[in-house]
Amino acid sequence: MRQRVRTATAQDTRAVARLIAESFAPIDLSRWLVPPDDERVHVLTSYFAMHVEHALQHGQIDVIDGPAAPVAAAVWFAVPHPDVPGYAGRRRIACGPWTERFERLEAQMHQAHPAATGPHMYGAFLAVEEHRQNRGLGSALLDQRLADMDQYGLPAYLEAANARSRDLYLRKGFIDCAPVFDLPYDGEPLYPMWRDGRHDASHTDAEPQADQEPQ
Repeated sequence: MRQRVRTATAQDTRAVARLIAESFAPIDLSRWLVPPDDERVHVLTSYFAMHVEHALQHGQIDVIDGPAAPVAAAVWFAVPHPDVPGYAGRRRIACGPWTERFERLEAQMHQAHPAATGPHMYGAFLAVEEHRQNRGLGSALLDQRLADMDQYGLPAYLEAANARSRDLYLRKGFIDCAPVFDLPYDGEPLYPMWRDGRHDASHTDAEPQADQEPQ
């Protein structure tokens, strides 16, 4: 069944940030970023809300709605784009005692992001509500955005949050482009991935699957 994808608005900011936080909360990276289980979703929601808000002005947010709120979301930034105003201070407020860990993550993100590549899209987050995963929602979001990029030959970069999401991106034409992240936790790392710009629709699958994105 074809999923209805729409563009998010400012009214979706908190709901999309919460969706991403809940989707990312179980992954190994998030458990290291915010160790207390009872604080993780709250901290991640505040952190992601800054980026969701910024993407509304400097990128694209696609969502698939459920009965009351978005149940799947993909957040993309156009590169280059300006920094979030007052970012360091806002990050400190959002992340509290865990700020240094987020800073370490962002340093590695900056290091891994391909330099001097020209304009491209950065897939910051791809999230699907837990009980709706494995239904092709992530693939639907990804396929629509990649099809739009292919109209202009735009490349794309992202970090896969685990091996399962990496497999999805490999099927969509992404390749590994840098060493996995090296952060002080046990578990799956982030996988930096790149997709060259193209002018065709060869990224689509006959059987979309495995849309368990943490990003």
